[in-house]
Amino acid sequence: MNDDKAISIPLQDLMVKLFDATPDQIRAAVREYGSLSVRLAMLGVAASKRVNSPLYYGYPPGVFISYKWDGEPMKQYVKTLATHLRSRGYRAFLDVDELDANADNYSSVPQFITSLQECVYYVLLLTEKTSEFITARHGVTSWIFDEYQHALRLQNAGRLVLIPLLLDEAGTTDFFTREITVDMTGDRNDFAKLDDLLPLSPKSLTEAEQNVLSKCVEDFDALFLKEKFSEALAILLNNTQFGDTFDHKFRLMLYGTYTANQALADGTIAKLEQLVLPKVLAHLYSGYCTRHKIPNRLVKG
Repeated sequence: MNDDKAISIPLQDLMVKLFDATPDQIRAAVREYGSLSVRLAMLGVAASKRVNSPLYYGYPPGVFISYKWDGEPMKQYVKTLATHLRSRGYRAFLDVDELDANADNYSSVPQFITSLQECVYYVLLLTEKTSEFITARHGVTSWIFDEYQHALRLQNAGRLVLIPLLLDEAGTTDFFTREITVDMTGDRNDFAKLDDLLPLSPKSLTEAEQNVLSKCVEDFDALFLKEKFSEALAILLNNTQFGDTFDHKFRLMLYGTYTANQALADGTIAKLEQLVLPKVLAHLYSGYCTRHKIPNRLVKG
């Protein structure tokens, strides 16, 4: 059944219907509700099954590369970009590394897209084809549409930083104008423009260390949100081995800000801004405030 003839159903209801669906049930749903609705529902299911981390940064930070397939030259380009990001110490997520040509659109692909939830940065490669599909400009969509929608949800929640790279003139949209993109139209291999946004050699931790850090910040958050500030600070002081990580410094900033220790807050903010751009810090902090329903005390009037 074509999507334009499909039966309409609220996305949340379709997610419930497909939560533990078999392949046959998924195929039947595609015939009844259309490919786009089922893709989005399966993406929602995959996202809901992925455990959320209390960490607001990664060790190393994840960078998700999003693009629309356009032949072998684009494949080679994104692989070169991924290699460059990895050489700078980042974890690059790229579909050609994770998915084979026979990857299932309703299981494997959604699982890969939810890797966005492990990332800090979403690098969107804007070409004419990309812009056509993320906007459904001609009434046609593909997985990059769903990928982009999921990235927007994470960005709006303050959990992801979107970096639009403009690779050709026709890649602009009503929203992604030349002025708000990283303009690579002169030389798409000029990665220095991207490097300016991503500091060199970010902190890396072993899986075991990340588990300990996760427990540390989770315990801090639980006490901090109950305004048990002294006990929350003690958690950080007992885990000073992570003092050079973003998340440890981030919680120390929270403690200084909400206990009116301005010197501590300002000093920690200065250190955090050596790890990420000020706009990135403000974005992640805003997301923390939204998620935990606390006042944003860094907003300047």
